[in-house]
Amino acid sequence: MAINTTDVNIILERLEGSTRKSHQTTAVAGVEVPVSDIAVLKSNDLFGQVPDEELEALVELGETRRFECGSWLFEAGEPCTRIYAVQRGIVEIRRKYEGDDGRAALLGPGEVIGLLGALTGGKHRSGGFMPEGAEVLIIEGERFAASLEQFPVISATLVRDLAGRLMGVVKKSDLVPSSLRQLEGSLAHFDLAVVLQSLIANETSAGTLTILDENDDAVADVLLGCGRIVACRFRDQTDLKAFQELFLVDHAKLRFFYVESDEAGRAAECCEMGLGGMSGVGLLMDCARIVDENRRLESGPLGHPQTRLRRSTVESEWEDRETAHLFRRLIRRLGKVRSVGELLALEKASRFEILSLLDWMIEEGQIEIVS
Repeated sequence: MAINTTDVNIILERLEGSTRKSHQTTAVAGVEVPVSDIAVLKSNDLFGQVPDEELEALVELGETRRFECGSWLFEAGEPCTRIYAVQRGIVEIRRKYEGDDGRAALLGPGEVIGLLGALTGGKHRSGGFMPEGAEVLIIEGERFAASLEQFPVISATLVRDLAGRLMGVVKKSDLVPSSLRQLEGSLAHFDLAVVLQSLIANETSAGTLTILDENDDAVADVLLGCGRIVACRFRDQTDLKAFQELFLVDHAKLRFFYVESDEAGRAAECCEMGLGGMSGVGLLMDCARIVDENRRLESGPLGHPQTRLRRSTVESEWEDRETAHLFRRLIRRLGKVRSVGELLALEKASRFEILSLLDWMIEEGQIEIVS
């Protein structure tokens, strides 16, 4: 059963309140809220049922370190000798694909990295990069292995998890359910497409990605679930156009905040296809095409507000119903010479939509640039 636009907007409005509330409890205007190492570890599936005294002993084995922006926690090819528990910030897992860094995942507070590798040896197949820096609890693998007798619950939980991996399934139902995942970061350091790709890669999770401006006000909400991008609202626009416009604005001063929710999951399950009738990956590829096209338009004559245009004698019909009204208005307005800046000021459509249509009209000979 497909979900209609009205239903999606109602769901987004309901999700906004809970997402804002969650965001306010974790970060307020850049002020850090103290969170204990134990509390963060308890949000992880492996450590959720571990008694506090056992977790305290585990934390005492390691050292919490702060890393600056742009630091590497570990690099691909390095020996696996340490266990890393993210306390604050995000670690971006990067894998090498034919010489290029491929961003595989974003790991936030509560995520544990390198546990299996520290026990079995070998080398890291991926690198752990921290675009905004992070605070990480680091435990030497040898020290952890030598102290396993002190951690009967952790040991039992670890054995159960490893057994599940050997069977090809991690049986999370045997462990305490994890708390809802939350991620936060700056789009000055994280690519929006990479963030979205990482979130939809897990087809069993669902949540809302909120985009915040420099005043910490929400400018966009994206509903994600079942490996799809389900709905989007950006400023006064909704759905596909809103999502496309989100990729065409300057992200340097924007932040993102993601929180999982059961309600988002239920909404996603009601939608057979993703936004625009595309898969999540297909939609991101289409937005990449639009970004490239916008870059081409902005670098040409139409990217300059002073470029002057007028209608020629050639006439044809515009078949796309969604933009037919805009097409006819532009034709009428260009009955006399107008600049690109004037047209953008007169029309309420998006800049990309207007420039794309003008570019097509020039190519078809319906309008011409006045020298």
